[in-house]
Amino acid sequence: MGKILEQYYDFAKKKGAYALRMRLAMMTGWTTVQIHKIDDSKNNITKVKTALKTLLKSNDIPDFDVKHSI
Repeated sequence: MGKILEQYYDFAKKKGAYALRMRLAMMTGWTTVQIHKIDDSKNNITKVKTALKTLLKSNDIPDFDVKHSI
């Protein structure tokens, strides 16, 4: 569980260090520890991508899948 969500949190860390990842956690309500236990449902992925789009002020957010590594 949470493999795709984990990739988005790693992406946030690479784009904006821990500060961006912390803001992402604040917007979604999920810490990096919690995302490992959360399902990679379409709604959860959309929630994280929407938060990243807002935080980065960009629509250029990649689509990750279970096989994709960043």
